[in-house]
Amino acid sequence: MPTQIKVPAVGESIKSVYVADWKKNTGDYCNAGDIICEIETDKASQEIPTEVAGVITTQANIGDELPIGGVLASIDEAGEAPAKSDKPAATGS
Repeated sequence: MPTQIKVPAVGESIKSVYVADWKKNTGDYCNAGDIICEIETDKASQEIPTEVAGVITTQANIGDELPIGGVLASIDEAGEAPAKSDKPAATGS
């Protein structure tokens, strides 16, 4: 079962937040600790990290208002990291 990334409590009187920006897109592989999005209130903004590694599925769009505890995204821990290429990086001459 995927791990849900939820809107954290950001202040005593704050009831909802807005999704300001996505740093990862649906289908991207995330490592634990990667910043996946930025949320904002009328007073502050906050980056949201993931606590687990896996493939992300976003559940909200930029500009969406979500309540505290609302689901921002889910991480499928069974998802695989992209294979590393053995080819050397191209260099300009």
